[in-house]
Amino acid sequence: MWTTVVASRVLLGTIHNLGSTKADAIPLVERFYAGGSSSMRGFGFRKLGPEDSNGDSIGGSSLIESSVEWRIPVFKNLGVVGYVDAAFLGPKAWRWELAALRYAAGP
Repeated sequence: MWTTVVASRVLLGTIHNLGSTKADAIPLVERFYAGGSSSMRGFGFRKLGPEDSNGDSIGGSSLIESSVEWRIPVFKNLGVVGYVDAAFLGPKAWRWELAALRYAAGP
């Protein structure tokens, strides 16, 4: 008997400045990043979102990540997976722009 699985996940986050801390004072290692095999598979590692003038990712303060997978068994422990990912990574806290979501799909 073949059993298919539909799996999904949603991640929503924001980084809010405390006190008089400026948004650009938040360390790069503390910011959100998106892109790569464990977040937005249609983009390279940390390649989705705000960039500096050199094209390097500087992370963001608001993040939405969502994924839906359809897992289909083929033979014993071998299967195929189809997925659709959606993500938004923005520079401002508490600003999720659904119209700016980026999408990726694949096997």
